[in-house]
Amino acid sequence: MIWSLDTQGRYTFVNQAAKQIYGYEPEEMIGYLFTDFMSTEQRAIDIEVFQRLLEGESLFQYETTDIAKDGSQVVLTVNAIALRDDEGNITGATGIATNITQRKIAEEKLKKSEIARRSTQGQLQAILDNSPALVYLTDTQNKYQLINKKYANVLNTTSDRIIGKSIYEIWSPEFADVFVANNQKVLADEIPLEVEEVAPYEDGLHTFFTVKFPVRDANGVVYGVCGISTDITTRKKAQEVLQQQKELLQTIFDYIPIMISMYDDTGHICLLNREIERVMGWSLEEAREIDLLAQCYPDPEDRKLAWDFMMAASGQWQDFKTRIKNGHVVDMSWANIRLSDGKCMGIGRDITERKQRELLEQVQKKSLKMVAQGKSLQEILLELTHQVEQLTPHMYTSILLIDEDSQHLRPFVSPKLPQAYIQAINRVPIGPTVGSCGTAAYFGKRMIVEDIATNPLWADFKDLALSHGLAACWSEPIISEQSKVMGTFALYFTEVRSPNSRELKIIESLASLTSLIIQRKQSEARELQKTQELEQAYSELKHTQTQLIQAEKLSSLGRMTAGVAHEINNPISFIYGNLKYAKDYFRDLLKLIELYQETYPNSTPEIQTLASDVDLDFIVNDWSKLMTSMEVGAERIHQIVLSLRNFSRLDERELKLVDIHEGLNNTLLILQPRLRAEGDRPEIEVIQNYSQLPKITCYASQLNQVFMNLLNNAIDALETKPSSRKITISTSVTSPHPSATNNPQTTNNQQQITNCVFIRIADNGYGINEKVRHQIFEPFFTTKPVGSGTGLGLAISHQIVVEKHKGQISCISAPGQGTEMIVEIPMNLKDEG
Repeated sequence: MIWSLDTQGRYTFVNQAAKQIYGYEPEEMIGYLFTDFMSTEQRAIDIEVFQRLLEGESLFQYETTDIAKDGSQVVLTVNAIALRDDEGNITGATGIATNITQRKIAEEKLKKSEIARRSTQGQLQAILDNSPALVYLTDTQNKYQLINKKYANVLNTTSDRIIGKSIYEIWSPEFADVFVANNQKVLADEIPLEVEEVAPYEDGLHTFFTVKFPVRDANGVVYGVCGISTDITTRKKAQEVLQQQKELLQTIFDYIPIMISMYDDTGHICLLNREIERVMGWSLEEAREIDLLAQCYPDPEDRKLAWDFMMAASGQWQDFKTRIKNGHVVDMSWANIRLSDGKCMGIGRDITERKQRELLEQVQKKSLKMVAQGKSLQEILLELTHQVEQLTPHMYTSILLIDEDSQHLRPFVSPKLPQAYIQAINRVPIGPTVGSCGTAAYFGKRMIVEDIATNPLWADFKDLALSHGLAACWSEPIISEQSKVMGTFALYFTEVRSPNSRELKIIESLASLTSLIIQRKQSEARELQKTQELEQAYSELKHTQTQLIQAEKLSSLGRMTAGVAHEINNPISFIYGNLKYAKDYFRDLLKLIELYQETYPNSTPEIQTLASDVDLDFIVNDWSKLMTSMEVGAERIHQIVLSLRNFSRLDERELKLVDIHEGLNNTLLILQPRLRAEGDRPEIEVIQNYSQLPKITCYASQLNQVFMNLLNNAIDALETKPSSRKITISTSVTSPHPSATNNPQTTNNQQQITNCVFIRIADNGYGINEKVRHQIFEPFFTTKPVGSGTGLGLAISHQIVVEKHKGQISCISAPGQGTEMIVEIPMNLKDEG
């Protein structure tokens, strides 16, 4: 147990060993007199020792008997020294107390056994045999002189078979070597030894806590070793090995792999361990001669933050960026606790490597995320270098890329390097002695320049670098998967600096990450270019295909309508021209029949029978109606032929003035069969809200095709509607429908079109959803069943309106609200061909 007393003899510090020795928690003993834990008869002796220490005697070693918490006696060996302050004044005492109760018990038993042996061997053996521990005595040759019954039972034999034999005759070498080594240590040192030894039992290996001590004759000469072993297999406890000397305690203190410091409430350093010297560079003597806090934290705000944290001694961990002796800044984590004597202990860890690893992982994740988000290469590498510069203050990063001629390097990103320096190294040549970067690119190998001022690679650039405060430069080539140098990743420092192995791995990792990012962005660019080329080719193919189909369709439709009109026109002209003669002939015949009836009222039976069979009176009365109906039908056919000829207009391949309403009406006339009621389907009502329109310049036949497509689609939309089927056609020269101008499906030409005619064709059908509405002008897109449409109608209409007439076509629709198609045509289109 390690302890400290003040001048009054009160405990100011005890370590955790107090619990094992006395049964008290350390805090239960703080503030109590050391005599409070002693037997009455022992107090006077210990008080005398304490007084002598306070009077200046240096060191005491003695045995004492104290009282444990449970009332039992504890025998201790005590090493005590006086405590002094920096001025040499005695402030108390400190020391190490070792529990030798078991040893004393063993010694006492041995003494009693020796007395008993001298009086009677049998009585001694009886005592030993009734001991719960294993007891044995060996001579200097490691031969058994005495064992108790318990020891014999371990070997499953009797004592007479063991006495006189050596340890190697009884135990196998793997166990005997250990036993003999421990015995030899006792014989050599002539002091007791406490060890843990392992021996085989029937049920396996058992662990024993063994006290071995030298046995002396009447002359004080050691003639053997006595061992007392207690089986602790079932309740083995880890015991803290306490040092009896301050040197041993200091050794443990020094070799703990964490930084430990002791300081008072003025910040004066009392103690530093070797780990602090290793990490920070200052020895205890150096630390006492300087303002260590100012050295570690030059910035006053940082220094105050560190001081407040130290004085709070809250036991909480906090991270700090700390400047060490060589000027480097490292990441440390510290916790401080206050001891019972008012001093504080600081416990610290160097977490620089962990912080750098975390930052690099963060940099990699963020960089790859930016790649996935489609950020530009410069954005990604600029963010990467910004993050890397957080690793170490006064460090600058720079990425140079190979120029197109493969002979020079050009700066790509250098966030903190002076702009004048960046401009000066633009297109720096690649060569064997061109600074760190030019040389690294030339050889494809890392170039570490620790001191720019003296390194021959920087002979031509030394003045430039030094004038900007650059003292060291480490450069790593950026190499592709094909082993091609793409550039360099460089770290600049404002002081002469050599890298450690961790920093070399960091720069290598950064160059590899940069290479990965560059190659991914290059791959993306190639894929994007391929995609754009494919999309362009596909778009051109679709455009060409649509144009061919449109041209063929328009041509076929024109030829068909013109041909039909011509074929119908010939016979109908014959019929229409002969109707007048037929009417006159019928009238003359009827007059002849009337005259014949008047002249011969009593005709022959045969004539009367035939007149009755053909219903001559009905023919006489109906013939005029029949002739009038034939005239009306012929006129109707004549009008249809005229409409077909106007619709096709094959002879009008150039722009001309056209009446829009005439085109709409001709289209409606052709579509009359689809508009009439049929079976259970009611008639489609066409509402014509025509405004007064001037004639416009357009391609008439192509515009008629648009009207035909839009009206056909409107009729199709009403196909399954059971009642109230309506199509509304509106024309105007006013501003377009508000919804159309804001509609994303509206197609705009580059220049704002003024003086336009608007044609709206709306149905009260079921409407279409947003997704369909966005696709309706795509070639081959259709919602109709297979075989019911090509999907080209609206695509062709879009081309005719937008490309041929420089107009706009849009759609307004929503499910359940019908559909409205809006066509906007400029009134004065000029022929571009």
